[in-house]
Amino acid sequence: MDETKSKKVLAEWFRLTEAWQQAEKDLAQAQQDATAGLPEGEANVAKARSELLHLKAQMNEVIASGMKARDKDASDFVAGTIQFGKLN
Repeated sequence: MDETKSKKVLAEWFRLTEAWQQAEKDLAQAQQDATAGLPEGEANVAKARSELLHLKAQMNEVIASGMKARDKDASDFVAGTIQFGKLN
């Protein structure tokens, strides 16, 4: 994988990790809303969980493409993969 491709993979990885963190916050808020009995709470919980599953699938795709990296950015990618493991 050339340096340009590797940088794109890393940029996508970090974009997805930020989206993951936001989705976790959204899920926590939706769960609070559901607990409080708000009518849209349960629907928002389902939506947030769906978003997390979608992001996880995208992250797995990025991991698969990043594992093929053989250049100097590979170690940064592995560090990001470890971070993803801690998010789960």
